[in-house]
Amino acid sequence: MVWYGMVWYGMVWYGMVWYGMVWYGMVWYGMVWYGMVWYGMVWYGMIWYGMVWYGMVWYGMVWYESLFKTLNSEPCTQSIVNNNKIQY
Repeated sequence: MVWYGMVWYGMVWYGMVWYGMVWYGMVWYGMVWYGMVWYGMVWYGMIWYGMVWYGMVWYGMVWYESLFKTLNSEPCTQSIVNNNKIQY
């Protein structure tokens, strides 16, 4: 009876430890999942912000180039033709 009680108590204790591990694992997994989502949002936000910033710089370069060409004492028609060409 005492041995059986000890085994039963050990099973309960082991069950509590197992349940605690599962609970702790759920919290840990939740933190990792939340961290991944948060990190993904920040990373995506940085990429999005970088694309917008790069787009602004690129657009600014094109705008500045077209403005410079317009002010570069060229005929208007020649400037329009040059601006319509795809330049790399």
